[in-house]
Amino acid sequence: MLELLQALPISDVMRRSTWLFPAIEVLHLAGIAMVLGTVIVVDLALLGILRSPALRTAVTPLLAVTKCGIAIAALSGALLFVSDPLEFWNNPAFRLKLLAFALAIANALIFQHFTRGSPEITALGPLKRLSISASLLLWCSVLVLGRAIAYV
Repeated sequence: MLELLQALPISDVMRRSTWLFPAIEVLHLAGIAMVLGTVIVVDLALLGILRSPALRTAVTPLLAVTKCGIAIAALSGALLFVSDPLEFWNNPAFRLKLLAFALAIANALIFQHFTRGSPEITALGPLKRLSISASLLLWCSVLVLGRAIAYV
């Protein structure tokens, strides 16, 4: 399967182009910044560390930015992966990044499921606090592991 991806014309174009890979990498970094920037603010607000009445009304729009950032990061990441799938897949940091990304998405979906329709999302029980803390840890892990790909 990886050999098929490696043989795609887009893979060859990505490898040969001077500017295409860096341009897509910039998009990838912008998506990551959107995700981490909003996740950190929302999670810290939900934990009560950041306190501002304006943050309570900003949570929904911030989550829309988070979802957009995830889409940008995932699509651009897939294009970066296709440029050299064998190299990326054989990198343990890359595989750990994918695992952390999948767990972060699953955690967010579970959190949303259990808080949907809740009159007060900020009324936190131990499981909600654990989920928010896991969110911070997982998204930061995605960032660190993504950077580690170049060094492993």
